[in-house]
Amino acid sequence: MGKCRSALEELLRAVDESLDLPHWNNPCEDGYGHDGDMYSAFTMRALAWAYHGLGNELGEERRTRIREKMILQGERFINLTLLNRDYW
Repeated sequence: MGKCRSALEELLRAVDESLDLPHWNNPCEDGYGHDGDMYSAFTMRALAWAYHGLGNELGEERRTRIREKMILQGERFINLTLLNRDYW
């Protein structure tokens, strides 16, 4: 059980690190260009898996933070994608 617990703690730490970044995988506050690329979509997918797969192990506060981050970044992703639609 000790290995499972330490793996869970490491996973929760990774989730928290991702939630703390202002832009996906980019510590810069103005992280332009990181909102509409596919790497941001991969991070959204990983957080969605964590949200659904870990359930109550996340705790209510972390689950709320994930939902809020997914909404924020999802809107940024779609907005930037729509802005760039005719560019590509």
